[in-house]
Amino acid sequence: MADTHSTTPRTAARPAPAGSRRMVWIGGWAVISIVWLIGAWLYFFTFAPPIRTGGAYAPLSAE
Repeated sequence: MADTHSTTPRTAARPAPAGSRRMVWIGGWAVISIVWLIGAWLYFFTFAPPIRTGGAYAPLSAE
C-alpha cells in the first residue's frame, strides 16, 4: 500500500510564512487604527464643542 501522505504536501500542516504573518499583523493594526480614527472623528463632530464658538459648550455659553 502506497504512502500518499509523504508525497503530497499538506498545506494545513505547514506554518504560515513570516511575510504573511507580518501582513496579517499590519492589517490588524490598520483596521484598529482606522476604526479608532473614525470613532474619534465621530466623537469630535457629535460631542465636542465646535471651534468657532471659542471652545465652550453651547449650554454653558448661553448663560
